[in-house]
Amino acid sequence: MRKVALVAWEKVYCPKSMGGLNIKGCKEWNIASVGKLVWQLALNKESLWVRWVHGLYMKTNPDIWTHSPPLDSSWYWRKLNSVKEGVREWYSQSRYILNPAGKYSINSSYLALIGRQQKMEIADLVWSAVAQPKHRFIGWLASLGKLLTKDRMIGMQIQVENVNCILCNEDALESQDHLFAQCGWITAVRQELNKWTRHDVQYT
Repeated sequence: MRKVALVAWEKVYCPKSMGGLNIKGCKEWNIASVGKLVWQLALNKESLWVRWVHGLYMKTNPDIWTHSPPLDSSWYWRKLNSVKEGVREWYSQSRYILNPAGKYSINSSYLALIGRQQKMEIADLVWSAVAQPKHRFIGWLASLGKLLTKDRMIGMQIQVENVNCILCNEDALESQDHLFAQCGWITAVRQELNKWTRHDVQYT
């Protein structure tokens, strides 16, 4: 069977609280990290690197926002100047506004780059330290509706020999809704779990 991506990368690199796995997107994290250099130049921070840049590239124009890199400047300096255009909106009157204190935050900048994401209400439950790692991952897939059930395999044009649920052996297509709400085997397990925990566990 060919390998398939169950969840889009744009979702995977989101924080866990937003339904992702908190795996950093390399491009976005790199831009957020380089953005700290722009912040140092914008505030003219006291550092050897800032003084060196001003002495080499910014002799005539010390303002990073209006500075244009010389044609004979290095590749990294031209790239840094291209990054500043993408992070300009993070500043107001040369003050970094993604952090109330005005101090640069790579994490805040990264979140700004990936955009506003809907918060996952059950993130704390899915990623509970009580659960085993495998169970957390399955719970994460289920919360996104991305379990590799047979109905999804059919939608992905993956050949499936038997489309029925293998747990209850009923003549029913295996889907996430069936597994968690309609499957007789799962229903019996849920009932025993309710008795044991004295809580009414329901699938919604």
